Amino acid sequence: MEESVDSSITLLRRVKLILRSEGQWEIKYVPRECNLIIDQLIQISLF
Repeated sequence: MEESVDSSITLLRRVKLILRSEGQWEIKYVPRECNLIIDQLIQISLF
């Protein structure tokens, strides 16, 4: 469990760095059903 928490924190840090490096950004909600590739990546990252 601790390993998944560490990887989640690492992922959040990377996202934060990417957002900081971009001059302008936008976050949009995309339902899981509409983005199967992202859904599969999320499922892989949970294991």
